[in-house]
Amino acid sequence: MFSFAYDQQRLPDTRITLQATQQSVADILTEISRLTQLQFKQVNKTINVKQPLGDATTPAPSPDMLDRELTGKVTDITDNSPLPGVNVLVKGSTVGTVTDIDG
Repeated sequence: MFSFAYDQQRLPDTRITLQATQQSVADILTEISRLTQLQFKQVNKTINVKQPLGDATTPAPSPDMLDRELTGKVTDITDNSPLPGVNVLVKGSTVGTVTDIDG
């Protein structure tokens, strides 16, 4: 089982129909990508969905932002417990990491 992570406000509201029998998830996502131009990246059991970087709605990060160190902790809003395995990305780039067991 996979979880999908995406920003509803940034992705187009597009519906497609596929019939897939005995195909891998990778093959299905490749076909969806071909039809919609969306990009998929799997990290563990999470599949991140995004538009191509060249999209005009995604501003490129400024050069001074790429040279900064960012630290923090990702926690659950309900009980403030750390969330391991969360993808953290610099908006508009491919720079990122995954949180460890301490969030």
